Amino acid sequence: MNQHEKIANRYLFTDMAITNLELDRKHLDNSACKIKEPYFEMIDQLISTAIQERRRLKQLMHQHHLQVEHIKTDRLFTTYKYYLNGYVYEADFFNPVIKKYVKGIMKELMQDVGNRDKNEMMKKRKVEEKR
Repeated sequence: MNQHEKIANRYLFTDMAITNLELDRKHLDNSACKIKEPYFEMIDQLISTAIQERRRLKQLMHQHHLQVEHIKTDRLFTTYKYYLNGYVYEADFFNPVIKKYVKGIMKELMQDVGNRDKNEMMKKRKVEEKR
């Protein structure tokens, strides 16, 4: 897989992760959970981070003249058409493999948000210690 395919795939799976997180947020909103706000905050941070990543990837795709188009989905496979530097081809993905990639992106997003929160807490502690 070349660099352009990696960018296109990352864009595609990041977009799917955003869709999944938005759906999870709706499910949480309709859940019987008593204290929802911390979960909403976390999901909103994940969505925001993913949207920033998707925007960055979209810019890269535009610079390299890359496009991805959904063709069809059945029980086992989803087909996408790739337009990469003047070449056009279709790629079939086994649906459980798509799920695995999206899950991996979601884990990365959680780590990014967790690390950002940890760094902010450390900064606050240092400021408080100086007082």
